[in-house]
Amino acid sequence: LGSASVSGSTLTASITQYDYLAHRVPSTLSATVVTSTSINGSTSSSGGTGTPTTFTSTPLSATYPNYNYNTPAALSDIAGAWNGNLLDGSAAAVSIDSAGVLSGTNLGCSFTGTVTPRASGKNVFNVAIHFGASPCTTPNQDASGIAISYITNTHRQFIAAVENAAKTQGNMFIALR
Repeated sequence: LGSASVSGSTLTASITQYDYLAHRVPSTLSATVVTSTSINGSTSSSGGTGTPTTFTSTPLSATYPNYNYNTPAALSDIAGAWNGNLLDGSAAAVSIDSAGVLSGTNLGCSFTGTVTPRASGKNVFNVAIHFGASPCTTPNQDASGIAISYITNTHRQFIAAVENAAKTQGNMFIALR
């Protein structure tokens, strides 16, 4: 996130989005926020290269009552094997042990890292990843970000988003089990 400001119920921010190829797209966000209730707005790319988007959202807990942001994240919820997809639609396999040590593969690229509950006690994980050598698109580089996990009807969903330190590459992993 570049910078953000709030005036009354209006949020404006310079943000970084990533396209389906994990490339950086500098953007702006403008939204109306009702605390703990909703956010409605739009994003547009600063360079005109991305597609403008509009969005309306309510807190995750409104749609998925099993998710409570104000309870600590639990490694026991995410430990185990995950098979999912990245932004480009390619398959990825991730394994997380009970201590939060992560390992994974995607199209011949191997990566390792950690997933740790936030010290704030909120239901969010910090993620740190180190990519292996080629064929990784960011060989021998590090990325960090966040993850959340919650129950969707009868399945557990895991969503992680990371970006490299230079903020030039980013990706998401989305999986259900």
